[in-house]
Amino acid sequence: MSPDASERRSSQSPVEVALAKLARRMLSSRIVKKSSIVIHATGAGGGDYYLACSPGAVKLTKTAALPATVEVTVTAKQLPQVLAGERDPRKLFFAGGLRVRGDLRYLSDLAMELGILKDPI
Repeated sequence: MSPDASERRSSQSPVEVALAKLARRMLSSRIVKKSSIVIHATGAGGGDYYLACSPGAVKLTKTAALPATVEVTVTAKQLPQVLAGERDPRKLFFAGGLRVRGDLRYLSDLAMELGILKDPI
C-alpha cells in the first residue's frame, strides 16, 4: 500500500470508512439498481453522504447525483456499528434512533442480502 493511500485512510472518519466498506460490498449485490441512497449521519463526525448506485457500480460521494431513492438518518456513532452488525437496526429503528424514508422495500431487500438485517422490514 502506498503512503498516500494509508494517509487517506487514516484521515477518513469512522463513518466514511464504514460507508466505503459498504459500497465495496454492494458491488456484488444482485439487488442494487439505479438509485441514490442518502445517509445523514448526525452528531460529531457526521455529515451527508450519497451512494450513487447502479448494477455493478456504487460510488460514495459527498454530493447528490440523483434524487434520493432512500434516505437514512442515524447518528455518526451508531452508523458504523449498524453496518458492522454490532447493532440491530430494527431495534434502533423502533427506538427512534434510525429514521428511514423512501423505497423501504428496496432498502430492506438490500440490507437482507448484505447481512445488515436478519429479517425484512
